[in-house]
Amino acid sequence: MGNLLQTDRANKIIDDQNIAINKLTDLINTIKDNYTVKTNPTITNPTTTNPPTTSPSTTTTSPSTTTTTTTTSPSTTTTSPATTTTSPATTTTNPTTTQQTESFVNFKAVTLNSNPNTEIYNYSNIYNKNVALLDDPNRMTETAFNTYIHLQNNKMLELQNELKGLETQIQKNKIEPNDIKAFKSMNNSQILNVELYNDKNTNLATKLPNYLIYGNNGCLEYENNNESNESNEAPTWKFTSCDANNIKQQFVSNKVKDLNTYNKYIDDNNIENRLNDDSNILFGFNVINPINNTQKCLQLNNDGVSIMPCTLDFDQRFKPSYTTVHQ
Repeated sequence: MGNLLQTDRANKIIDDQNIAINKLTDLINTIKDNYTVKTNPTITNPTTTNPPTTSPSTTTTSPSTTTTTTTTSPSTTTTSPATTTTSPATTTTNPTTTQQTESFVNFKAVTLNSNPNTEIYNYSNIYNKNVALLDDPNRMTETAFNTYIHLQNNKMLELQNELKGLETQIQKNKIEPNDIKAFKSMNNSQILNVELYNDKNTNLATKLPNYLIYGNNGCLEYENNNESNESNEAPTWKFTSCDANNIKQQFVSNKVKDLNTYNKYIDDNNIENRLNDDSNILFGFNVINPINNTQKCLQLNNDGVSIMPCTLDFDQRFKPSYTTVHQ
């Protein structure tokens, strides 16, 4: 383990961690570039005043005379008419150079406490344990590596938590998608404007959401004559005055996302149009059906608008649009 930091495994772990941290950091910076608040704190350096050095003055009183002592380095002798007084040797240092002083910010008096729960005790305990490692050199490399990995793991955890918080905030502020206002044919790019009815804009339909389809200064209406009588008359469609509560003018649209959904729309009369695999199709398009007949599909090609049995050819595939097209 003494050579752990030099092994390929250790270097691989370190490299992977650094890559992960860099990716997380870049992602977070990209997401919150509009949330960054820059501050320019004002730092005030406290002024430290050196107390003046004062040479002590000694006053010696004789029975009738007061004499002020003259201080001489390295020793001072004071003589009065009747008394000779020798003051203790006093050394006074007058530095000829300016000394730099260290500034202390929020300096507090430190009170030592032997209580094992105090901060000074914990610091000393950690310090002693670290010093004890010097007596076991074989553990030094392992300890250094483990410490580095621990710090890196903590950093990644912090970044992951920050990213999760940003994702939560974005979801809370996420704007709901706009309502569908038109459908564009994947066959010839022609567009049909629609009116959406849902829980915010309701009508008397049995299914929500549903749509009115605009065209020729009116709305598309589908009449399934086979349901209204026993004749073999073919269904008809036409543009007529708009009525959102008329079931004949109500259409629904769903997205085709997979093979099962695709084949569900095709009835047994068009079984040859069903697919065995999805290797040659790109899903994600919409189909539009009369609200009461999902086996019939809206079709838009160069011959115009019609409602036909579903084959899901390109003229029955649509892409939603979120803007109204003025025609």
